[in-house]
Amino acid sequence: MKVFKIIMVVFFCGFSFFMIFIMITNFSGKKYKDDKDLYFSKSSLYFEGQVYDYKYLGGVTSLLYIKVDSIKFHYNKLDKNDDFTGIYDSKNGIAIVIAIFDYPDIRDKVINSIDLPYVKTNSIDKKLFYKSLKFNDSSSLRPSGVYRNYLIKEEKKNKNKNFKRF
Repeated sequence: MKVFKIIMVVFFCGFSFFMIFIMITNFSGKKYKDDKDLYFSKSSLYFEGQVYDYKYLGGVTSLLYIKVDSIKFHYNKLDKNDDFTGIYDSKNGIAIVIAIFDYPDIRDKVINSIDLPYVKTNSIDKKLFYKSLKFNDSSSLRPSGVYRNYLIKEEKKNKNKNFKRF
């Protein structure tokens, strides 16, 4: 009888932890989707340019430094506290973007700047398109979320630049 009670307590504890885990993952997934939808309701732009440098942040995420050839803001109604995808220096034509950038071997070696891709984005499609001799791909645009501080550090590091969040 005592063994049965222990088994039941362990079962109910395990079941309870499983249910809590399911609720937390569902909530965080919905929150991320809501945050992403809110971002795209406040910001819409198109730009293209050459990636000239990057900072690998982990997983498939990198900070991309882009020399912008063309940019057009359809609208940008972001508040200071809103999440954002990147920053743009209109004086020097440079964008710094948090991006899903799964370039081959990015975790193992430094990529030469000559091999870095040309990028195009359109927030209507919510995609970032990469094109180079060694890498053609696309990824979803996403608000910076947990990587937000990397963009804020870039803003602070370059105080003399005219950064606009997007």
